[in-house]
Amino acid sequence: MRRRTRGNDSTVKADDLPPPAKRAFRILTTDWAATMNSQQTASQVLDRHYLEARARILEIAAIFDRIDRAQGSTGEDPRDALLRQGIEILSDSAANRAEQVQKLFSREYNADWRDEMGV
Repeated sequence: MRRRTRGNDSTVKADDLPPPAKRAFRILTTDWAATMNSQQTASQVLDRHYLEARARILEIAAIFDRIDRAQGSTGEDPRDALLRQGIEILSDSAANRAEQVQKLFSREYNADWRDEMGV
């Protein structure tokens, strides 16, 4: 995907970017309406997202492997428990997994957040 930059003829191509920027570029330039289109079949959605999902699952598995191989343990670290709860949510068949994961990692709304955060 190409994008013009501020009035000159240079273009930005995702392939020219380092991996983190490439991922961000794809996210920012994705046609979300087409992605979320309910007219697509389950097979079409799987075709579109399979490789990216597979890569992310592999990345998460590698993170857990590194944690397990590291010296010591995470003990009672709540982040470890949250990650494992997130994995459990993903393996559920509920239709609102993204919402559940978002809520898992989000703070409860606090009307006094500005005062507490010093904003």
